[in-house]
Amino acid sequence: MLYDFANSIVSIVFFLYFAQWIVIDKGMPDIYFNLTFTISAILLFLTAPIAGSLLDKSVRRISGLRYTTIFTAILYGVSGLSAIYNKPIAAIIFFTLGLYIYLLSFTFYTPLLNDISKPEKRGIVS
Repeated sequence: MLYDFANSIVSIVFFLYFAQWIVIDKGMPDIYFNLTFTISAILLFLTAPIAGSLLDKSVRRISGLRYTTIFTAILYGVSGLSAIYNKPIAAIIFFTLGLYIYLLSFTFYTPLLNDISKPEKRGIVS
């Protein structure tokens, strides 16, 4: 639960401030910011089945979760640095990739719940 809460808070706060910076402060059209969600969803649609297949063949779900969490933090961090150094296009690209990896992390997180909790407690644990 704390993992999901922490990831969600970071994404929501980053989303709110990033949207204001990129659209209002930098004057980029809304379409560029909105495309980040479309592109990350398409990437997830194309790669989640592959990740799921690899996950089914391996019982190391926690490794995938660790890697996606680390890469999410790195990509959001690079996006933030790009914003600080006034590189809005780079910031959008890294934000899109960070959002994609964040969404991909649920491919590993959700099945992991079955490993760490009893069936009657899964709702509480998740």
